[in-house]
Amino acid sequence: MPAAPTLTLAFSDIAPHVRYVQHITLDPAISGQPKKLYDHRLTYICGGAGEIHIEDRVYICQKGDLFYWGPDIRYAIHRNAENPLTVMNIHFDFTQSHRTKRFMPPAPFLPQFQADRITEKVELTDAPLFNRPFYLPACFQMERPFLQMAEEYRLQKLFSGPALNGMLLSLLASLYRLLAHQGEAGPRHRELADEIMDYIHANLDKPLTNQSVAARFSFHPNYLNRLFVRHTATPLHRYILNTKADKAMEMLHSTALPVTEIARTLGFCDISHFSRFFKERYGVSPSSLRAGQLTGKQSD
Repeated sequence: MPAAPTLTLAFSDIAPHVRYVQHITLDPAISGQPKKLYDHRLTYICGGAGEIHIEDRVYICQKGDLFYWGPDIRYAIHRNAENPLTVMNIHFDFTQSHRTKRFMPPAPFLPQFQADRITEKVELTDAPLFNRPFYLPACFQMERPFLQMAEEYRLQKLFSGPALNGMLLSLLASLYRLLAHQGEAGPRHRELADEIMDYIHANLDKPLTNQSVAARFSFHPNYLNRLFVRHTATPLHRYILNTKADKAMEMLHSTALPVTEIARTLGFCDISHFSRFFKERYGVSPSSLRAGQLTGKQSD
């Protein structure tokens, strides 16, 4: 039996049906083999460590990450035995066509997948970003609505079904606004990464951290770090240390300042920390480099 045809809808036509909501810790013993869903799923990462593979993309999960994918999409979740993932899942349809199917069969491994069990496939004409899987990092503002839906589903109060459907519609609208803003913000984010680098170079005398830089630019540290990595391929903390190490190398060659004074000038109170990251970058400690310079001058 073939799968149901794709429904073409506008966002205003959506009348979602929440099938169930989970707030669970994933069993690390369960295999990470690829599967496919029969309905639609939103997943919010509450904590833990692991990876989510969706089609050919791999995402390293962190708290606050949010994912969406629909039926017939290949995915796999790889758990970490020492720090299992805790997630909230919302399984749903965009329409009420299959509201009598409260529970779907568990997502099967690929050889057991049956396309005729798919509840629906939807194409949204005015919200095309919902027509493919998406990932929103550091989406902490969505934790509360997920928790509210998980609690509503758990309690099963009077009219819980319609209440959940209304909550999901509001959540979908909020998510689409975030997605649209993310798409529009691409060039601005490139400019922001450049501004962050300029700020770091202009403030090497300060004890810069991800938290202090994020506060300066009014972003959450995790979100700012991911944005920075996306545009520089270097974690923010590593960029700060590398830039300070490069400046220290320049000062060792161009000044006669003691190593302790160079460390202080670059915002370090702990000389051992300064020496450790300098040696990590250049393969030699700053004191050894300075001693070699002095020996060379004496032999001249």
